[in-house]
Amino acid sequence: MQGTTYQYGLSVGLVVIAVAYLNLRVIMPKVNEVSDQLISDPSPVIKRRFGMLHGLSVGFFGINAISMIALFAFG
Repeated sequence: MQGTTYQYGLSVGLVVIAVAYLNLRVIMPKVNEVSDQLISDPSPVIKRRFGMLHGLSVGFFGINAISMIALFAFG
């Protein structure tokens, strides 16, 4: 049982690291860029793009939270 828990924890940890990296280094700079565009030109296209990127970022945070809760609950 100990080896299985270790492998599960390592797998969840790697997924959390990958998702957090994508969110921090890829998505958030795009969110900041679009929010700057939104300030200067609040067109519906830019609002939609901001909403999609922000929703993706929140979704990644949710995946990380669920992964950590699952690790705690089942690990």
